Amino acid sequence: MKVIYILLGVAVFVTATFTLYLKPEKDKSSASLQQHQVENELGQNVNAHDERLKNKNESSSSHLMPELMPVLEQNIERHMILPESFQHRADTGYLFKFSPDQVASMKEGSKFPLKLLQFGINRVAEITEIEQVEDGIVRYKGQFEDYPADLNYFTITQSIEDQYAIIKVYTDKGSYFAEVIKGIGLAYPDQVLHDDGVHVHQHTH
Repeated sequence: MKVIYILLGVAVFVTATFTLYLKPEKDKSSASLQQHQVENELGQNVNAHDERLKNKNESSSSHLMPELMPVLEQNIERHMILPESFQHRADTGYLFKFSPDQVASMKEGSKFPLKLLQFGINRVAEITEIEQVEDGIVRYKGQFEDYPADLNYFTITQSIEDQYAIIKVYTDKGSYFAEVIKGIGLAYPDQVLHDDGVHVHQHTH
């Protein structure tokens, strides 16, 4: 009988010891699981925020039209393609390519990069008003994102039929004037052509 009691006592002791041994492991495992769940939730929140930011940036970029005045590459034989009136001023100005069709497709709210890197201008431009000046001549007015509109604005006046355009850019860094003939433009600082000059411009086709 004593042997039975002893065996029962040993069994109870072993069971109690085993239970006490497993309980901390169980608590530790539960705590680890909870921590893992919290980390997952935090990670998902961060990823969701990054994804929203990425989508916002991509959406903003996707709404931009192509650059309006991309630089004319240096390796092009400029003297072969430059309008004659540009050739004596090309070394002091900014030569660029220009698409009249791109401008003609613009609407109020259209945005595009406007860069005159030679003069330190690199901005996002937005069309705010479109005005019919004369038959076949349209003027596009706009401003620059994140800059005061009273000091930073521009106008593009063009005649697609004549393949001619005048661009005026006003910024807190200075004013710039550009003339475009048959898809080639020349920009330089502080020049003014009376009344944008489009309707009085004369050139051969």
